Formats: sequence, C-alpha cells, structure tokens
Amino acid sequence: YSSKRALMKKRVFVASSTEGLEEAHKICALLASFSNIETVIWTDVFQPGMFTFEALEEMLAGCSGAVFVATPDDQTIERGKTIKSPRSNILLEFGLVAGRLGRHSTAVCLLGGATLPSDLQGLTVVEMEAMNLASPDASEDQIHAQTKLRLWAGSLLATSGAIARTDIIHGYT
Repeated sequence: YSSKRALMKKRVFVASSTEGLEEAHKICALLASFSNIETVIWTDVFQPGMFTFEALEEMLAGCSGAVFVATPDDQTIERGKTIKSPRSNILLEFGLVAGRLGRHSTAVCLLGGATLPSDLQGLTVVEMEAMNLASPDASEDQIHAQTKLRLWAGSLLATSGAIARTDIIHGYT
C-alpha cells in the first residue's frame, strides 16, 4: 500500500509573468504548506531549447492542477478605458491548461487590481493582495484568499507517477 501511495501525488504548476514571479514563489510556499501538495514553478518548466507549448504539454503529464498568478503588468485600453491587465501569455497558457486539465483543476489568483478579459469575467478567481507569509498579522482578505486556495487544492485529484494524467487509458482520460 505504501509504495502505491508514493506513486500518487498532487503536483501543482504555478505560472506567472516575470513581474509576478515573487508572488508566484509565495503562492508556491503557501501551497507547499498544505498536506500532500508539491509545486512546480514555471521557471523550472521552460528550459532552453524547448518551445513553450512543448514544455507545457510535458508539464501537463505530471500535474494535478495549475495556479495562474495574474498581476497588473500591462496597461490595456478597453473601450476607451485604461485597465491593468495580466500578460497575454498567462491567459493563453491558462486556456491551454484549463482545456486539458479542466477548469476545476485550474485556479487564477488576481493581484494588484488586475482585470481579466470580459470572456473570463464569470470565472471564480482568488482575489489576493500581496502576501507576506512571514507575517503573523494576515488581513481578513488574505486569510479568506488562503482558505479559498486551500479548499481548491484539497479538491484536486492525485496524479499517478506512472501514468500521465492526460493520457487515454482504455478510453477514459
């Protein structure tokens, strides 16, 4: 039983822009503090010589879920109004991963007033402010966001170390 249990794990991919990398590391630390969660930060996935989608496809084989950190990196003019939006690659990668793992296995953490495109406005997200994990004085909003992320991570299905989650076995995925 113990060797079978060792093959099952909850591995969570954490993606962000370069500008949001500090917050992504904090979210990795938070997720790793939950039981049975291992994190994979995007900087470890995108290796030299690999195409982005190739690296994402490889990551998908071993991850149970993914968190996308949406920080207000760019200013976008939308219908004459200037908004703060996350980098477009974060949204593109979110779409690929959500399409493969399922929306229930992906989470978006919005920070700093970042605004999602209108097609994603109905998506339930984790509204976060900059985290200071070392501080014992977390705000009520921070505690709520951390609890929401903990509940989401707890609902993830463990992924077998021997069979990629996105492989088709006997007609089932």
